[in-house]
Parts: sequence; structure tokens; C-alpha cells
Amino acid sequence: GWFSFVTGARAKRARIDSFFKPKTPKKAGPVTFALPKRKNPVSTNLEKEATVDDDGVVRVELPKNRVGLWFLDLDPKPSGLACVALERFDLYNKVEEQTAAFHAYVEAMPAGRVALISI
Repeated sequence: GWFSFVTGARAKRARIDSFFKPKTPKKAGPVTFALPKRKNPVSTNLEKEATVDDDGVVRVELPKNRVGLWFLDLDPKPSGLACVALERFDLYNKVEEQTAAFHAYVEAMPAGRVALISI
């Protein structure tokens, strides 16, 4: 699986337009995108670095066969979405510990944040 989000107002508009007018998807460029350091102890390092293309679309490829919830915390700023955190919460093997960690993270999020969650 993967996450994809845009980083600027121009990129956001282009992404919305491309939704309604499908085009051939661009390949992620060779430019890497720095993600925040993970804080949850079970979060897994990514196998591939996140990339950003010429339109400002960031692509984060998630490692295969890692159980739990992948959680991407985005801050909507006037200039576009800023990535605040990318965490994995292992709700399958460490149920109580990781459920508490996930709950604490969500409770501490400021109002207006965007969360993308994937399994």
C-alpha cells in the first residue's frame, strides 16, 4: 500500500483537476521527501524513501506484511499539507499497549488536523 498527498496550493488544485480529468499518472520523481522521525516504538522503517514529483505530490510506499494501522498526520496549512507524523500502531500483537498509544496520539492531535489511516 501507499499514501499520497499534495504539498502546495498549486499541487492541490492540479490533484483535484486530475481527479475529474484522468490522465496518465506521473512516476514519482527521484527527489526524496523527508518524513518526520517516528516516535512509536513499533513503527517500522520504510523500505523506500518517500518521493515528491514535479506537481508536489508526495508518495509514501508502506512496507508489505507489517500488521497494524499506518497513521499519517497532516497539518493543513495555507501553502498545502505538511506531514507531521507517520506512525504504525500494532493493534494485533500488542493490543492493549498499542491501543493506548493510538488513543493518546489521537486525543493529543489539535483540532483541524487531517489523518490518513491504512491497514
